[in-house]
Amino acid sequence: TIKSAGCGPTAMANVLAAAVSQFIDPITTASWARQFGYKVYKSGTSYSFPEAIGKEYGLKVKRLNTSNAYGQKTMKCHEEALSALKNGNWVLACMGPGNWTKSGHYIVAYQYNGADGTVDIMDPASSAAGRAHNKFTLFSSQAKYYWVIELSEDFKKRGLPPPIIFMKSRPTHRFFISLCG
Repeated sequence: TIKSAGCGPTAMANVLAAAVSQFIDPITTASWARQFGYKVYKSGTSYSFPEAIGKEYGLKVKRLNTSNAYGQKTMKCHEEALSALKNGNWVLACMGPGNWTKSGHYIVAYQYNGADGTVDIMDPASSAAGRAHNKFTLFSSQAKYYWVIELSEDFKKRGLPPPIIFMKSRPTHRFFISLCG
């Protein structure tokens, strides 16, 4: 179901709703994933989904690594993800066991805070403080795979659009959509 295995489509719906159209929601992206073969039977969402749906909507999404980076501190993809965030782009990550999941889970880092080395994160399953804002070092130590969401310079200047309240739970002032877990 979208609840138990919808973090990939929900994370990309958040990205697309912010960067392309506020009318793109998790039902749209989950349906698209299933229709075009990106839903993995008894699992979750294919690692090829983010680039494919980005292309469908005219948003450049670039996968940084094909080897699992979980716990591999010296892999180049961690530095590339940090550089992308510092340049105002967003980073989709499939996380391994730890703060965000017990197995695999897609989240979006959308802002790097250089003063304290933290990242602001959209987690489709939770808005808990430790999951929505944490050290980049913790984030990168638990990331398995990364995709850079290349945002336009115009979008970077404008920032996030006004909040859209579309949440499973009680409305908050956050822009992002939460339909998982």
